[in-house]
Amino acid sequence: MSGKRNAIGCAAAADVCLSRQLEGADVADSFQSPFDNIENAQDYLVLLSEAIEEAKQNVAADLLSEANVKSPRRLEAVRLASYKLEKLEQHIKVSRRLLNDLRTLRRLLFEERSEVETPAKR
Repeated sequence: MSGKRNAIGCAAAADVCLSRQLEGADVADSFQSPFDNIENAQDYLVLLSEAIEEAKQNVAADLLSEANVKSPRRLEAVRLASYKLEKLEQHIKVSRRLLNDLRTLRRLLFEERSEVETPAKR
C-alpha cells in the first residue's frame, strides 16, 4: 500500500511542477534535488555506500543462519542477494570515482582550484 502512496505522491509532484512550468513559474527555484551539484551527489553516494555495507552485513548474517536450514532455494536466494550487493557496491565505487573526476575537471575548467606552481627548470 505504501508503494502505491509513493507513486501517487510522485505523480502529484510531477503535476505541480508541470503546471508551474506551464504557468511560467521558474521550476528551478521551486524544486531542489540532492543532485543539484556534484558535491551533493557525492554525499548521496557516501550514504548509499553505508546503506549497502549495512545490508551486506545483514545478508552475511542471514547466510550463516540459512546454512543450517534445509531449504536450498532460500539459501540460493540469500547467496544471490549477497552477490547483487557486491555488484552494487562495485558500481557505487566506480560512480564515486567518476564524480570525483568530474569535480576535478569542473575545477580545472572554471579555474576553481588555485594553480600549482611548477618548480623552475634547472
